[in-house]
Amino acid sequence: MTTTTGGITATPAPARSLPVLVALILTTLLALLTPTTATAASTVPTTATVGADRGIPVSTEFSPPGTQEHTATGCVKRFKIGAHYGAMPCNQPGVSLWWGGDKTYEVVVVGTDYRVYHIFQRFDGDKTWSGFRSLQGGKVSPRGGGINSKKLPHQHSVGLRVYGTDGKFYCSNGHIHKWYRWYACTDF
Repeated sequence: MTTTTGGITATPAPARSLPVLVALILTTLLALLTPTTATAASTVPTTATVGADRGIPVSTEFSPPGTQEHTATGCVKRFKIGAHYGAMPCNQPGVSLWWGGDKTYEVVVVGTDYRVYHIFQRFDGDKTWSGFRSLQGGKVSPRGGGINSKKLPHQHSVGLRVYGTDGKFYCSNGHIHKWYRWYACTDF
């Protein structure tokens, strides 16, 4: 049955049985809820920027594409780098580093246990990466803030800063996948 009102013609949708409607709804929900997997190519820049040609490390914020899920402890973002899966709190952005000297990438993130982890390419063009490794130390505050980075005065090193659970800032300095002990810091 077709009706015309004010120049608009409407044709009602065909009648469907309840099982067909339930199947259609479940299929749509499944498509919306099925996680998509981010790959290393989509989570880490493929080209470096300023200073890369001179071996100077370049750092950017790391907030990967991936799936977000809400758990009892808050929002978690799941992602993949190389052959490795990771998860990080949604309110804790990480850092993506490009080490110009050996032309490799490194990513530093806060894990769902609020400890700091890094994963890196072992050589230029490494497609599988190292696997996530802990940067030994205490926990990061769950209130957020993530990891901040900056290039240090000597050009081939980077400093990281996080906000600890005790309300203090902590820093670690690194050079091509090697990081030193965390220390209390105020000036960054």
